[in-house]
Amino acid sequence: MIHSRYLTYLGITCLLLPAIAQAQTPAQQLSSSQKEYLQQEIDKQVTDKSAMDEIQKWSDAKKIAEFVCRPLALTTIQQQHKDADKVFLGDVAPNSIKLQNAERLVGKGMYRTDNGWKDIRFSCKLDAATGKAILFKYEDAKSARFQTGPGPAVPPKQ
Repeated sequence: MIHSRYLTYLGITCLLLPAIAQAQTPAQQLSSSQKEYLQQEIDKQVTDKSAMDEIQKWSDAKKIAEFVCRPLALTTIQQQHKDADKVFLGDVAPNSIKLQNAERLVGKGMYRTDNGWKDIRFSCKLDAATGKAILFKYEDAKSARFQTGPGPAVPPKQ
């Protein structure tokens, strides 16, 4: 009985360690120049300085999404959708954005037009030397439509 409990703890630990290590990896991926540029953008864009303590608790991925990639995202989206006026990169899900390495942020987000909100999947390319966003790509996220009616649900043919 005692041995099985320890084996359970050992198994859980073995499963969680890689996830914890991976979650901590992006924070160490940013160069000092990228961190410096990110802090400059935060200082420039945050008008309510009382929010700074809360912002400093955010992950690097969330900070990069909000302060580095979002301005480029809005400009890029407005090239195809002139009425786009707001962009959110990431959502409430903790894994909705991911800093894959020092040069690439990927995830889900949304933008607003006169017709409402549109869900997207995006990637934001960063300059590893300067920290600036240099390319933003996105595609509309399409939700799977399933056949309804009698019988099993069948994904649409692509």
